[in-house]
Amino acid sequence: MTDAYCHLDMDAESPLADMEQRMLAAGVSGAFLIETWDGRNRRMLAETDKFSVALRYRQECHSELLQLTGVRMSTEDIRRDKDFCRQIGESGKTLVAHAEDGVGALCREIARLREIKVYIPHLGWPIREGKTDSDWESALKEFASMPLVTIGISAIAHFSRQPFPHDDVRDLALRLIPQFPASRIAIGSDYLYVPGARLGHVGLNGKPATVFERGGAARGGGAEPRDCSREPRDAACCHTYRSRAEPDSQSERPGMPGARIEHADVHGHAIQAL
Repeated sequence: MTDAYCHLDMDAESPLADMEQRMLAAGVSGAFLIETWDGRNRRMLAETDKFSVALRYRQECHSELLQLTGVRMSTEDIRRDKDFCRQIGESGKTLVAHAEDGVGALCREIARLREIKVYIPHLGWPIREGKTDSDWESALKEFASMPLVTIGISAIAHFSRQPFPHDDVRDLALRLIPQFPASRIAIGSDYLYVPGARLGHVGLNGKPATVFERGGAARGGGAEPRDCSREPRDAACCHTYRSRAEPDSQSERPGMPGARIEHADVHGHAIQAL
C-alpha cells in the first residue's frame, strides 16, 4: 500500500526517518512525497532516493524537475509554461496540479493537456471560500473523460465544515468515486502527522488505490484487504461502492481491478474512512 500524497513533518528531528517510522507503524510500503509551497522540505526531497517525489515548479529548474516522479504546478504555472508541461508529458512524468483559482480554471488548462499524465489531488477542490464550488461537478466529468488524469482523495479535514469523521466531505467523495475507474483513484494522507492521525488500509478490490512509483509509473499494488470488523467503532468503517466506469466482470476489461472499492478504510484524523 502506498500513501499517494503526503508532506514531511519538518518539525521532526529527522523528517525522513519520521516518515519511515510512521509508514512502518501503519503498514504502508511507499509514499509519494510532495514539496510544500514554502519550500522548506525541498532540499531533503531532492536528495532522497527512498521515495517518489514531486517538487514545486521553478522556471530555472526544468532539468532537475524532470528527473523526479512528478512536478507540482499551480494553475497559473500551467497557464504560463505550456512548453514545460509538454516536456513533462514527453518525459513520462506526472503533473501534480493545484487549483488555487478554483477547479474551473484548472479544468480549462488541463483540458488543453490531454496527452500528459495529470494527478489532481484533494478531491478536485470541491470547496471554495467555504462553499461547494459550482464548477466542481462539471470539472469532475471533464477530468473523468481524460484517461491520463488520476484523481486523489486527500485533504478531507481541510474541506470539511464538520468535526471528525467529516461526513460532509464523505458525501462529496461518494459523488466523485462513481465517475472514475478504480485504477484512476488515489488515496493520500496529505498531512499524516496531524495529532492523532493513523493511516490504515486502503484497498480497491483487494488492491491499494493508484500509487506512484519512482520513475513516474502510476499503478496499483497487491495488498490483501483485512477484516476490520474487530476495529474499534470510532476507528474504522467499511463500505463497498460501485464505480460507473468499471464493468462487473474483470474479464470484460483486462488489466482493470474491477468495479468495486472494497474495504476502503482509513483511520484517524488525516482522512475520513470511505
